Amino acid sequence: AFVSQTWQRAVADLQLSMPALFGGNVSGQLGTGTFSNVCGLQRLKPLPGGATIARIGLGFYHTVVLTAPAPPHRPEQQLWTCGRNNAGQCGLGRLSLREHTLQRVELPWRSPVMQIACGAEHTCLLTSDGALFACGSDAFGQLGLGGSVPATTEHGLHHSLRRVPVADDELLARVACGQHHTVVVSTTGVLLACGINLVGQCGHAPDLSLPKTGNPHASLRRLPLAAGAPAQDVACGKANTFALAADGSVWACGWNKFGQCGVGHRRDVFIMEP
Repeated sequence: AFVSQTWQRAVADLQLSMPALFGGNVSGQLGTGTFSNVCGLQRLKPLPGGATIARIGLGFYHTVVLTAPAPPHRPEQQLWTCGRNNAGQCGLGRLSLREHTLQRVELPWRSPVMQIACGAEHTCLLTSDGALFACGSDAFGQLGLGGSVPATTEHGLHHSLRRVPVADDELLARVACGQHHTVVVSTTGVLLACGINLVGQCGHAPDLSLPKTGNPHASLRRLPLAAGAPAQDVACGKANTFALAADGSVWACGWNKFGQCGVGHRRDVFIMEP
């Protein structure tokens, strides 16, 4: 069983093959076939062939659903998305204002998807062979595809899943997304981040020589973890990042106006603190 939530909605599995969703639905992100908000538990509409849902990712206004394989009739996983797709975050190969029913996404690889992470307008999928794929807005470099940022509208939107390059061909084990940033952990415990870094959410001190554009990182860049121990897991808030080290210590960086980094003060954290 699982429960997951984001800004305006939540999903509960309740040990059933078809989860229940509720909350905001202005962009069709609940996949009900309407744009009406849902105040009580409502089952997600059954997928073709009675597919069982294995994982769900929630963005600000979009939802990503991964089904479990069911050999011999359905030997492969299937990926379905709904909700806002103005930046291509649904990965449908096209832009659209909003999708109120689940739409199938073609997966351009054979390795099983192990993890889904969603930001405000981007989606990341991590496969069993350690590869990362992403789609949606790359306006702040949050897809990690490289190039100049902030990106223009024309070149900053990717409506199909693309493989994210990783330095030294590091294999990845975990992924998490904030509003406009992405953080991954490699199989060797290296922490890497890309995207906006306005308040330190990518774990780097700002470059004061640059215009105030959020100091974005267009490619995955090593995020220093002072613990000395390799990273094991990562989680992101809207504009902050939390890392679990192998020695059990927890480190944080990013937006800290309300003390949400838990580091004992309320200054934004640009270099990870315990």
